[in-house]
Amino acid sequence: MWQRGAGFLLTCLLALTSTSCGKDEKQVALDDLKAGMAVVEYLTRHDILMISNFPHRYPRQRAKDFVKWVFSPRAQRVWPVTEAMIEANPDLEGWRNLPGHPLLPKTVQLVPNEPDPQYERQVVVKAGEGPDSIIAEAYLSPDTPPVFQREFSLPELQI
Repeated sequence: MWQRGAGFLLTCLLALTSTSCGKDEKQVALDDLKAGMAVVEYLTRHDILMISNFPHRYPRQRAKDFVKWVFSPRAQRVWPVTEAMIEANPDLEGWRNLPGHPLLPKTVQLVPNEPDPQYERQVVVKAGEGPDSIIAEAYLSPDTPPVFQREFSLPELQI
């Protein structure tokens, strides 16, 4: 009798813990998408763009040029370390919690201009209305509306 009662109590305790302390799947997905947004914010920072070849390659520094550039091989050297890179190379583990360097979750893809049907969670990066406006839209699925959107302004870069 005691074992059955203890088992029931343990089951209730585990159920309560998993719902109150743990995050549900949608919240985890939203947190991952927020991390993807942080990567876009990082890539549009003045200091990151100044150490890149973007201002030299695109002297007019327009948003549409940024989108083209950031998804090209030329920009890869300024992208932050990703979870997938850390899994492939444990020597990069120190980058996981490095301040100022966001980590792109392996569950999120950054894609240019429009949602890509081959990925579920994704952040679409595209040029906005103004010449320096970058729009980032977070999608849980490519065939649904974005769950949130942010606008970033390209900084003025003097070379």
